[in-house]
Amino acid sequence: MRVLAWGFDLLLAAGLLWLAWQALFTPRRFSAVVNFMAFYLLMALVWVRLDAPDIALAEAAIGAGVTGALLLTALGRLPAGTSAGADPRRWQRPLQYLAMGGTGLAVIWLAWVAARNRKSAGRPATRA
Repeated sequence: MRVLAWGFDLLLAAGLLWLAWQALFTPRRFSAVVNFMAFYLLMALVWVRLDAPDIALAEAAIGAGVTGALLLTALGRLPAGTSAGADPRRWQRPLQYLAMGGTGLAVIWLAWVAARNRKSAGRPATRA
C-alpha cells in the first residue's frame, strides 16, 4: 500500500511539473489556459492527498473555476489578429531552463529535508 501511495504521489508531482511547463511555454493561448486550469485541478488533488480538503476545495473553485473562466473570457475578447504571444525570445530560453532546473533542485532538496526530519522525529532526543 505504501509503494502505491508513493507512486501516486510521484505521478502527481510529475503531472504538476509537466502541466506547469505546458501552461507557461505553449505557443497557443487557448492551450495555455486549459493547461493552467488542469494544473489547478491537479493541485487540488495534491491538497486532498495532504489531508487539507478545505484548501483543495478553494484551489479548485478559485484556481481552476473562477480564474480559468476569467482567462477564457479574456481570451475570447482578444482580437483574432493578435500574435501567439507565448513565443519567447531566443535569449530567454536558457533562463527558462535554468529556472525550471532550479525549481526541480529545490523540490528535491525539500523532499530530502522532509525525509531526514521524519527519520529523526522517531529517535529520542539526546542531551548535549
